[in-house]
Amino acid sequence: MLRVEFDRQNAARVGQLVKRLRDAADPGAERLRLFTHLGVAVLRWVDQNFASGGGLVGGWKPLAPNTVFGRRQG
Repeated sequence: MLRVEFDRQNAARVGQLVKRLRDAADPGAERLRLFTHLGVAVLRWVDQNFASGGGLVGGWKPLAPNTVFGRRQG
């Protein structure tokens, strides 16, 4: 299993890692499988983060009163 954790501060390092993975994988089915797994892992993380209200990133700030009011007004 491949696990990659990153934030804005080390996003460049993650980009380099992805490029190295791409270059190491043979073109074709192996590369497609690799990036399919990476894509699915990212989508799962996003789903979990939304389901937990941003819990994977330390939580989200509550909506501003004007935002809540604006949504109620349509």
